Amino acid sequence: AHSKDRGNKGTAVTPDKPAALRAFWHRWVQPLSSGMNSHAAPLDSAEIDAAVTAVTETVPAKRRAALLALLRDRLADARVRLEAELTETKDGVIYVGLNAWMIDQLLEIVRREAVRDAGGKAQAGMAIVAVGGYGRGELAPHSDIDILFLVKNKVTNGLKLQIEYILYMLWDLGLKVGHATRNAADCIVAAKEDQTILTGLLEMRHVAGD
Repeated sequence: AHSKDRGNKGTAVTPDKPAALRAFWHRWVQPLSSGMNSHAAPLDSAEIDAAVTAVTETVPAKRRAALLALLRDRLADARVRLEAELTETKDGVIYVGLNAWMIDQLLEIVRREAVRDAGGKAQAGMAIVAVGGYGRGELAPHSDIDILFLVKNKVTNGLKLQIEYILYMLWDLGLKVGHATRNAADCIVAAKEDQTILTGLLEMRHVAGD
């Protein structure tokens, strides 16, 4: 759209309204990517990795306790920063996107430690997939974290141990987790039988793993 001709100084052009509208709605329908495009990661993964590496405890229970304390501290710090920004900007879209990103980072850190706890042998054929609102990249402060452990075939004992490690870590961090373990065929059967599962899978998003 053009403004009225202002003498011989040319025609002033207003912003492209369709483009501005697309950008506005993009923020609402893709809050995770909006947050990732405008902010640094909520957790400093490199710093956390270094801190985890510095934990020399070899007794599994003691190492797990040390890791749990470390992650509680880092999550608390990140939440304070996110809440402070939300208070200042009143931008809930960015908040829910960054909160989802923070949990993405956390799941990858915990998954790697689960592999280490199992003897350092990564079990092929399992992915952590976000579903539902979390899969969409929207995660309010006290929302359930809905995840699918997607396996290639069957759940081996090794995979079962890793899944249990991840879940117990998340629960001990005070997070509310909704979870299921299925292969692709199981997902299709479950989706046909349950509309809630179907709609959750429509918004699935790979987070970590194979």
